[in-house]
Amino acid sequence: MLASSNTGPGTYGDGNQQSPLRGARLGDLVTSDLRGRYAEATRTKLRMVGANQAAVTTSAGLATTNTGLILFNPVGSTVNLEVDKVGAAFTVVQAAVSAFGIQGGFAGAALAGVTVDGQYNALVNGPVGQGLIYKAATTVAPVIKKILGAVNTGAATVNGLVPGVWDLEGSIIVPPGGWISIYQSSVSGGGSFFSFEWAEVQI
Repeated sequence: MLASSNTGPGTYGDGNQQSPLRGARLGDLVTSDLRGRYAEATRTKLRMVGANQAAVTTSAGLATTNTGLILFNPVGSTVNLEVDKVGAAFTVVQAAVSAFGIQGGFAGAALAGVTVDGQYNALVNGPVGQGLIYKAATTVAPVIKKILGAVNTGAATVNGLVPGVWDLEGSIIVPPGGWISIYQSSVSGGGSFFSFEWAEVQI
């Protein structure tokens, strides 16, 4: 079936009339959100959030004894975790300047040495999903996936990490057996907090 559209903007009144699809000059379909871009996925209970409920210290570099915040998709999961956002806050002076970002890997089995942290449905009081949030775990074969910036050694009241939330727009997807976590090239100060937001999409 060939779907057709009108190229260029148009204005249509309320009522039962049919309005055509709107196209752009490269053959793409132009749409807009009725509400916020994540509202529909949240309303349908597909989006999850996980965050440190108390301050943590990250492990340094690609250590397999991993602390900070880890998002794991269990082997028996029936969904991919499409990561939307990552958040960070550093409330104490850092010991050293460090690169900051996201690392990840594929375990193919349950992670060992885990300490569970806060995970919730983005719809308040909605059901918890299949992805798991840890503040400590033994991870497997970590590699750096994305660098988001650097954390410096200035006082938290003077210069911290800005912005505190990054929109990944689903550019990292964690399949069953996979994991991602916060990456810092050196150990963080003890007053660190992190968060992940993701959508759980059927495979």
